[in-house]
Amino acid sequence: MNWSRIFGKSKNDNGGGSQKRASNGRRQQSETAQEIIKFHNQEDLLNKKIDHLQEQVDSHREKAKECTRIHNRIRALTHMRKAKVLESQIEKFQGMLANLEITRGGLEQMDITKSVFDQMASGKSKLAAINKRLDISKVEGEMDGISELILSQKDVTDIMANPIIISGVSDMELNDELNKLDKEIEKESFSKISDLPNIPQQYEREHSTAIETGMGAQNRMNNKGLYELENFAAGL
Repeated sequence: MNWSRIFGKSKNDNGGGSQKRASNGRRQQSETAQEIIKFHNQEDLLNKKIDHLQEQVDSHREKAKECTRIHNRIRALTHMRKAKVLESQIEKFQGMLANLEITRGGLEQMDITKSVFDQMASGKSKLAAINKRLDISKVEGEMDGISELILSQKDVTDIMANPIIISGVSDMELNDELNKLDKEIEKESFSKISDLPNIPQQYEREHSTAIETGMGAQNRMNNKGLYELENFAAGL
């Protein structure tokens, strides 16, 4: 669809022209909104007129019924004739109302379409202006500069995270010293164990004899209890 044929084609595309188009667009939008309001007002008037005519039709039909009950046929026909005339007017007004609603709906649809088109055209102008400022080579240069700064910051962070060496002592030398200390501690522990006094053999023999004596006495007591229990069972 050729939008320029519908909305008109701008004579220039400079900044002043854009402002002029925006001003004209606001004025046209205001005029369109006012026109739509007029349509709504006209529709309200027609609806009120139709409601009023319908009340008259109902009234004439009710009067025609009353005249028919009292057998006044002439007046009944008069009221029916008036009701028919009013119904014909109602049909005409309803047709007008339908045409107004269709026209207003088309006007509202076109107003929305134009508003969307104007917004898209404005967005296109903004994108074009941004693209002019964002040159590809400049963007690539900025990205390269950012990458270099990030790498430089990483190098600085790595350097600062390394352990500080005091008086030229390395971690390897410190680990060797710690290993030597561990070996010295192990030697001291073994020497303390070897210095403990030995248990005399006589004490070991006496201790063993006491254990055996205690076990023998316990066994004799157990055997005696078992013997008494057997005698008691036999006496039963």
